[in-house]
Amino acid sequence: MIGAGATGIYELSPIITGLVIGSLWQILVLFGLHWGIIPVALLNIGTLGSDPIMSLSFGASFAQIGAVLAVLIKTKNRKFKALSVPAFISGIFGVTEPAIYGLTLPLKKPFIMSCIAGGIGGALLGYAGSKFYILGGLGVFGYPNFVNKETGIDFSFYMSLVATSIAFIVGFILTYFVGFKDPIETPATEESKRETESNLNQKYEIASPMAGEVVKLKQIKDETFAGEHISTRSPFLTKALKC
Repeated sequence: MIGAGATGIYELSPIITGLVIGSLWQILVLFGLHWGIIPVALLNIGTLGSDPIMSLSFGASFAQIGAVLAVLIKTKNRKFKALSVPAFISGIFGVTEPAIYGLTLPLKKPFIMSCIAGGIGGALLGYAGSKFYILGGLGVFGYPNFVNKETGIDFSFYMSLVATSIAFIVGFILTYFVGFKDPIETPATEESKRETESNLNQKYEIASPMAGEVVKLKQIKDETFAGEHISTRSPFLTKALKC
């Protein structure tokens, strides 16, 4: 239904289709519903030589890292600032799950702003009639997807550079100026520090689930265990059995 719906809207207007797919792509990914579009793309490439549908989602990951960069610059929360760096780096290469689940979705507004920016990027790709000629890499490795094997680098390819750049910039600007509720870090009190140290130093007694007699390993009536012929590939097991 999703694939048929996207194809039907494209016949009506590529720009509207780009706006819809670009803005909803990350939401579809959250629920795994983007797999309704991927088979259509594979079928189009296999039969027609190119796909104009899935290419409209290409700006979504760039919109996401634009929002992440704004969070990195604006947040004062050390946890979010630390998460932003690896999320931004992985997002450049098209892996946006760390950014979505670790930052933008928990902060809500950055995720919404990235969806808006992704829609703008998708609309520009739809306006340019951009197409995927292969299903290759993601993120910056996805630009070769727009290279036509017959005509080479053309207007569609250059428009993909423009659309993703605008999606990135819009995602950054919207997130930075609309803002988000930055979680305030609560300083640890002396009482909480003492409680943490107490938990770390607490000793636990582990009771045996069975009754029996503790004997040395050498006294076991089994040559393998009595001779301590234990594989050196498991030093932890060796130490445990010797104990």
